[in-house]
Amino acid sequence: MQAEVLRLEKVPELASVVLLAIDTERASNEAFLARYPVGVWPTFYLLDAKTQEVRGRWLGAATPAELSGWLKEGATARPGYEQQLREADSLVARRELAAAEERYRGALASAPQAWPGRGAALVSLVSTLSKQKKDDACLELALRELPLFPASVAAVDFAATSLGCADRSASSENASQLRAVAERSLARDCGEAAPGAAVDDQADACGNLRRVREVLKDDAGAAWAAEQALAVIAAGSAGGHPEKQAIYDWERTSSLLFLGRSAEAEAILRERENQLPQSYNPPHYLARLYRDGKRWEDGLAAIERALAKAYGPRRVGFLGIKADLLKGAGRLQEAREVLEEQLAGYRALPPGQRQPDAEAAVQKRLEAWSTAP
Repeated sequence: MQAEVLRLEKVPELASVVLLAIDTERASNEAFLARYPVGVWPTFYLLDAKTQEVRGRWLGAATPAELSGWLKEGATARPGYEQQLREADSLVARRELAAAEERYRGALASAPQAWPGRGAALVSLVSTLSKQKKDDACLELALRELPLFPASVAAVDFAATSLGCADRSASSENASQLRAVAERSLARDCGEAAPGAAVDDQADACGNLRRVREVLKDDAGAAWAAEQALAVIAAGSAGGHPEKQAIYDWERTSSLLFLGRSAEAEAILRERENQLPQSYNPPHYLARLYRDGKRWEDGLAAIERALAKAYGPRRVGFLGIKADLLKGAGRLQEAREVLEEQLAGYRALPPGQRQPDAEAAVQKRLEAWSTAP
């Protein structure tokens, strides 16, 4: 978004706002995050400069046209469905998810079908349902609405979130139906990007398409999606400086690994680590590559380099990869100790940075590993 969308010549409405970038890993930003929570990256808040009232919230990436429309909508207080949307966004910021869900549903029910904000509102609603673990309601919404989405960044985000609900759902029939619907939607957005979509938006559609086709056991279709992701990234980033190339490193790496081209992925990431020595992402991605390839010692060396550069919740999350590598290397007791360190790290985070789901997952892993031989 910073590289390709947040530019005055593309979004003239930016002239009337002050842009603030919040590093969600920094403890110094905890007070902001306690008031305006972030669970999707990127998340955009439009705040009233005098009252700090939430006048809009946008989840995920956006095209310049989508961002322009959102800024225009948030600039004026209007009755009816737009006011309900604003109230819902404010309720999410206060973590009142059930009340926010009600407002989102009210806004969508009363808005015309052609409302430009419908896609963003649906993404917010499905995200709210997912956070509440209302997976059946999430799937019902997705089955009804996803076929109606035009090609858009919002369609990709909506499909990805609803697929997460499908992975957790106890209803195998609804989950299967949703995967089929999402596969068709993502195939469209992978093959032909929405107008104004950035390179990583289309690549993200291809990555999600690959993953759902893997679940559907469509190996040939998954391979096509991986190849398409690589083609999109290559065409859109050719000649770019290392910082821009790095935007696409994980989707590129993930696609190459799926296609069995791990040596190529490793070479790219090693070069990127030399180019961007202060970034934790290249060694982090290398550690994941080595973990998947069962190169335990190489992975441990890489994750230590990443840990030395990371901080906050990100660093705590990296400890899970270190534990995997230690366990793979047969060092189970050390792996358990790292999981204990990770759990303590999550519990020590200030309220604005707490991650209850991640904390619960580590607790579950630790209990399972404690009984392992």
